[in-house]
Amino acid sequence: PMASLSIHAGTGSTTLAIGSTTMYMLIDSSGNVGMGTSTPNWKLQVAGTRPSIALTDYVAGSPNHWLLSSMGGNFYVGTSSGAYATTSMAALTILNSGFIGIGTSSPLAKLSVYANDNSSSPQFVVASSSATSLIIDKSGNVGIGTAAPEAQLHIVNKDMTSGTSNTLLKLSTSRQAQLYFQDDDAASYGVVEYDNGG
Repeated sequence: PMASLSIHAGTGSTTLAIGSTTMYMLIDSSGNVGMGTSTPNWKLQVAGTRPSIALTDYVAGSPNHWLLSSMGGNFYVGTSSGAYATTSMAALTILNSGFIGIGTSSPLAKLSVYANDNSSSPQFVVASSSATSLIIDKSGNVGIGTAAPEAQLHIVNKDMTSGTSNTLLKLSTSRQAQLYFQDDDAASYGVVEYDNGG
């Protein structure tokens, strides 16, 4: 034997099976391991209504879990301190439609990001170690060149110098370029227009 317990397959298709009327675990003759299935097709296959794999660590004596699970063709990654890792919103959800949700289990587009906590953390950030290029805060304000947008669109260029061309906003078209300012009632508006006469 190669270990304290060695099991060798004979002429059958199953090397080891644990269970009675319900199959708990099976190792077939090719070495595939099945949990909840008697016909595993991969090296490890976990089957069930909502099959899950949990990673648990004990920091300061408390269990902390990361849970990988799937149901209805959707894939979930979540974390929780609950005994079964089910008390928190999934940190990452991938629906069978291909929609990805971060902080939500019901993404509405190819990528949906929700900040469900009560902190002031932004929804989305593109930044380096020294500067913020783009940020969307929890209020929906968009900042370009600033980490603290004060309006729905706030653009900052801190490198602007006198005597040089410093473009903050550029509108391009083959004919007319227009910028509309409109009231909520849609009846009153103003237009800034450029026409190259082409």
